[in-house]
Amino acid sequence: MKKLRSALLSPILMLVVFASCSSNPEDINITDLEEPCDFIDAIGQCLDAIIEIAEGVDSPDKLSEDDKNRIEALSKKSEEISKKFAEKFDGDEGLDCPSAGEIMIKALKLDNLGIEDPI
Repeated sequence: MKKLRSALLSPILMLVVFASCSSNPEDINITDLEEPCDFIDAIGQCLDAIIEIAEGVDSPDKLSEDDKNRIEALSKKSEEISKKFAEKFDGDEGLDCPSAGEIMIKALKLDNLGIEDPI
């Protein structure tokens, strides 16, 4: 009976875990972010999406209106996450997160692509 229950619960648990992971950074629910690294990772997801859009064109002025609107939405989401982080934590918290260094690299990459830094 335990094996049957385990076999039934495992797929349900996996479905819940995968459903809770947002593949679209614009859909990140800021209230779900709890730890400093959650915030850092969420900002990283926004930056990754902006970089992906920006790398698809030769220069920022060649972005489509849809791409410009998506970058604006992602930038706004990143700003909201940053603001909530600042309200909840000291500035030093999050520096030891595995992806903290990547945030600076991504911000520099955006600058090189001619996109205003959203954080």
